[in-house]
This record gives sequence, C-alpha cells and structure tokens, in this order.
Amino acid sequence: MLFYNEWNKLALKFPGITLKSTFIWITELTKSSKTIMEEVRQTRMTLQMKKRTHQQVYLAAEDVHKPLAEALKRIRDSQKGVGPHSRQS
Repeated sequence: MLFYNEWNKLALKFPGITLKSTFIWITELTKSSKTIMEEVRQTRMTLQMKKRTHQQVYLAAEDVHKPLAEALKRIRDSQKGVGPHSRQS
C-alpha cells in the first residue's frame, strides 16, 4: 500500500511510541472490524514491506451521520424503483 511507503520516516518522528493504523470505511449497513496481517515481499536485496498489520473498521452511515444514511437510502430506493422520487411507468 502506498500509505505505508514513508512509514519508517514517520515513525522516527515519534520515538518511543508504537504507531498503529486503522482504516475506517463508512458503509450503508455493515458494522464490523478485522485485523489485516503484515505482508512482506522478498526482493533481490531486501525484504520490502507491502502491507503493515492494521485494523479495518466498517461503520454504518447512520452511526456516523444520519442525514448521509437517509440520502444513501433515498438513492438506493430510487435505483430499485421504490419511494417518492422513483420513476414508475
């Protein structure tokens, strides 16, 4: 991940502190979290960090911003042909 390309340089700015990262995804309904494990790749000369261990958290839009959740529902309903703004023949 490009996010981690400068991780070691960033970590040097915080001596004695363990840096951790969490990616937060806002979804329509899903609430969950999971840990993504570190992934390294061997090059001819060194080990290259492809991904660091990090958390992924999925939050439901209504828990973050209720108007956003309502707007997403209206959009989804209009795509299904349901609700006041749908086009029905």
